[in-house]
Amino acid sequence: MVLGVCFVVAVIANLGIAACALRYREMRTPTNLCLVNLAAADLLFALGVPAVAYTRLTQSWRLGELVCRLLPYSQVMTLFSFSLSLNRLSSFVRKLARTCKYAPTYTAYRELGARTRRQFNSFERGKNSSLQSGGTSSCKKLNYELWDIRNYDV
Repeated sequence: MVLGVCFVVAVIANLGIAACALRYREMRTPTNLCLVNLAAADLLFALGVPAVAYTRLTQSWRLGELVCRLLPYSQVMTLFSFSLSLNRLSSFVRKLARTCKYAPTYTAYRELGARTRRQFNSFERGKNSSLQSGGTSSCKKLNYELWDIRNYDV
């Protein structure tokens, strides 16, 4: 239920952000385009939420080998894109931090970037899928630590 609500909110919010920033010419600032990039990465990540929710409910993998390979790949690429976008945004915030009171924001971005790199490294160590008894397969490439909200205390 919670993942379903998160999926719906993420899709609507990210499409709304992208539509606003891309529709109006005066909204096409470098900062807003960076936010559009973050929204696109978040939208791609959110598209994998139903597959993860289904797997959590059924406790087996019935979505096939292709989805088993594509879902972790899309999650890794999304995390990479997200990390790159945060890096670009943090360089902008760093320039502002020299003249304004944005130092706590910069520190939060650095912490989020470090967490993203740790998640990316944990995806790299994922195992291949394997068949279980009864013909159902288990996609062992999925890193469920990413979906555990207790891992994020920021």
